[in-house]
Amino acid sequence: MKVFLFALMGLLTVALTACEVQEEEKDPKGVKNVTDYSMCKGSGIGRSIENTWEIYQKQGEFDFKTTYDIRRTFLYVTNECKMNGITLRATVNVGSTYDQSNLSVLQSANNKQESTANGLGVSCEVNVKAAAMAYAFQGPCLVLTNSDGKQMLLIPRTQTSEDISTEEAM
Repeated sequence: MKVFLFALMGLLTVALTACEVQEEEKDPKGVKNVTDYSMCKGSGIGRSIENTWEIYQKQGEFDFKTTYDIRRTFLYVTNECKMNGITLRATVNVGSTYDQSNLSVLQSANNKQESTANGLGVSCEVNVKAAAMAYAFQGPCLVLTNSDGKQMLLIPRTQTSEDISTEEAM
């Protein structure tokens, strides 16, 4: 049995071409955002887009943690997919730039990792598309808005968020 995990959790795919991702809302493919946004209600400390940002999502038995490392000249995106003891990581590194209110991704990239265990095929993918988007802060969290007005809220990576599983975040 081949299970295809279409994890379009890559920053620009979700933010620009998929659907709005908000807490406890599902997209048409059944992906549920399970990120704990409680910290986003506080005041922001050191508001800089240059940081490592995360979002946690779930689709049936699959858990995803997507990480965005935003720097002055590059964007590094990692999608970690877990199911039934199988963990896969798909990553891309693309050129990017930003100013006071916009993030521009200069190139598109895609990476797909596959594995089979116990007769179960699992695929994990990250897909980033070249585009520009606005950004703002909600407390210490990052809000990305695409040209269609769709938004994605990301939490800053902390020592504790690195180890939070989607089970704990629910």
